[in-house]
Amino acid sequence: MKKSWQLDRRTILRGAGVAMALPLLEAMSFGAVDPAKSRPRRMVCAFFPNGVSLPPDPEKRDLYWFPEGEGRQYQLTKPLEPLSPFREDVTIVEGLEHFNSRGLHGHNAPDIWLTGADIRRSYKNSISVDQVAANALGPETRLPSLVLSPEGGVGNRANANTMSFNKRGLPIPSENDPRRIFERMFTEESASSVDTQRQHYQRQRSMLDRVLEDARSLQHKLGSADKEKLAQYLDSVREIEQRIERTEGWLNRPKPQVSTDMIRLDLDVAEPAEFMRTYYSLILLALQTDTTRVATYQIARERGHNNTGDQLSLALGIGGWHNVSHSAEQENGWENWAKLDRFTAEQFAWFLGRLKSIAEGDGNLLDHTVILYGCTSSKTHTALNYPTVLAGGDKLGLKHGQFLKYGKETPFSNVLYTMLRRMNLPKPPESFADSTGELAEVVA
Repeated sequence: MKKSWQLDRRTILRGAGVAMALPLLEAMSFGAVDPAKSRPRRMVCAFFPNGVSLPPDPEKRDLYWFPEGEGRQYQLTKPLEPLSPFREDVTIVEGLEHFNSRGLHGHNAPDIWLTGADIRRSYKNSISVDQVAANALGPETRLPSLVLSPEGGVGNRANANTMSFNKRGLPIPSENDPRRIFERMFTEESASSVDTQRQHYQRQRSMLDRVLEDARSLQHKLGSADKEKLAQYLDSVREIEQRIERTEGWLNRPKPQVSTDMIRLDLDVAEPAEFMRTYYSLILLALQTDTTRVATYQIARERGHNNTGDQLSLALGIGGWHNVSHSAEQENGWENWAKLDRFTAEQFAWFLGRLKSIAEGDGNLLDHTVILYGCTSSKTHTALNYPTVLAGGDKLGLKHGQFLKYGKETPFSNVLYTMLRRMNLPKPPESFADSTGELAEVVA
């Protein structure tokens, strides 16, 4: 039962014709009675491309991405040294890959990082883990999920500009314009603009109703193959209809008040650290304001020449990202690759630090967020032994402070299933892709 001191999460202040959303307060409903069950649970997946520095020369062991040692008695090397302040907040994992990526070209594997689908013989992807969570939790927030990549859009088959895929395995377009993303999340629109949007949604719904009616009338005239195609089409129409209903339902709800001073919205690849931190900041603000609880961030796209990833690494003075992964045996090759790995880890560590600095309940935002950071290649073109860091989620039932090594019998899907289980979904899945269970070593 709601107490007199409890507030609804969407409580607003009204006065002089102005409505303003409150920030997340302890008196709001999710902070009451049983915080462990009712407080928002969040998921973030951040991907980097093209493998990591793994020099075979023992004298260059300090440039090796994976730590030395094992279990809790491990020593970080230069590439992941920036994670040292968060040792008790992260678990580093070696030896896992999707069984379906064995034999797959390394540059094609990113498309299945969050899905586990088999695209080796023909390209047919499946739903990504973030979208399983988003579909279940989406109605609770303004945005079901945040899908970010500096490239934007969907890209090419087996070389997508996104890490997120819907239930039919189709890529969900990523967003790449920070200012536009920020305005969509936090800038209030005029009353006339809201009315115009509502009218637009009503027209769309009317059109969809007619489409659905016509499509259903065709079903009894079609063969089995065409019925299957029509069913997929109707699923797409229903998704659009549900998205319209969800968006329309949020039109009159004020957006959180966030100052643009909190984030740099004008990107410049010549400043790679600020560039990456802008995307991380958008995720941070979205989680902090409960605008969404699910986010994916493709730091850079796999493969490609002169894409944003290449421009970022060129700004570091070490050559294009893709070229770095092919030049390891050249002079200073491993040093350059380790430098790029370390730089990327520094920005991830910055994100963890920001999450940890924001108090929430009996912990902080990091404690209530499960985060996956990694890649689908270890060595160049080899979609095996995914470099993986699992972070956060202390209040969601995860335990860290360890470096885990696994054999070939454990699928990477177990990592994704473990993350899903931490989200406490209304209807928890019994498995994900080819998972065989949770990673027992990280479950408290």
